[in-house]
Amino acid sequence: MQNRYVRRALVMSMVGFLIACGSSVAPGAPDVNGSWMLSMSNLTATGINCTESGMTLKLSSTGGGNFTGTYSGGTYVCTTSTETDTLQIGSGPVTDGGVAGNLVAFDLGTSDSPFSGQFSAGSMSGTASIQIGQQTLNGNWQANRPTQ
Repeated sequence: MQNRYVRRALVMSMVGFLIACGSSVAPGAPDVNGSWMLSMSNLTATGINCTESGMTLKLSSTGGGNFTGTYSGGTYVCTTSTETDTLQIGSGPVTDGGVAGNLVAFDLGTSDSPFSGQFSAGSMSGTASIQIGQQTLNGNWQANRPTQ
């Protein structure tokens, strides 16, 4: 878990450095603008395992390597030793987004759901921590631009 926060701090400090240098667009910053299809796997906590599919991110650069946006749709499928539940995902903000080089970090809704990872052309992937009810689940995520 500590590695996720170190990576997130690194991305945000690089973004802060670029802003302090007076750049409105981070040199060579990847283009995060537009729609992304997000999926999550191996989201685990004690006694529970979840996956997510069908979520759409709509991201918009705010300059200096920062971005914001919205998320909507999608479904969690969560399994325990005795049952499987399906949870529909609503919508909300993507906050505290930052990209520097090939590193990316953002929050879904609140800082209780941080995502961090790597950016490469039309895809992003990494690790996430998600709040579902009273549970904090940690796992993997991947986002791709929809095919046209």
